[in-house]
Amino acid sequence: MAKSLEADLKLFAIGSIVFVTALLAWILYLLNGDTLIVITLIGSTIIPLFIGLLVFYQRLIRPFYRLTNMMEAIRLEDYSLRTKPIYQEGIVDELSYEINMLASTLLQRKQRYDQHAFLIYSLIEQLDTPIVVFNDNLQLSHANDAFSLGISNHGNHYDILQQHG
Repeated sequence: MAKSLEADLKLFAIGSIVFVTALLAWILYLLNGDTLIVITLIGSTIIPLFIGLLVFYQRLIRPFYRLTNMMEAIRLEDYSLRTKPIYQEGIVDELSYEINMLASTLLQRKQRYDQHAFLIYSLIEQLDTPIVVFNDNLQLSHANDAFSLGISNHGNHYDILQQHG
């Protein structure tokens, strides 16, 4: 068993081409066809079959690459990207729709979070009490004007943190 859809499709395509070639060669052998006729018929059958299978493979795989790009964008918190499905019905269309809905929902949540963060930082700026905000790595990410004035007046921000913390 193959490890991927792509490998299964390639195996199917190769098997189909080999089968059709062998079947044509066998039929033409039974009919005692001339070698040039055999080669011409096999070539005129196999080349369009190969092209058709290649187009089918690309049409089948392309939506998955688009959906993968969409999921990567979501993982990177870029919720503005949308997929336009090749198929208007079926499971690929449903999957595209669900991923687009997920991106829309996450975009709305991020916008609400950003609005709340903006309001909180605006409120912090208006307070006379020195306030600092640290990120997950305990690095200073925001400080209000009262904190900045305290540093300039005291010279050492560690003293201010110990007095108010």
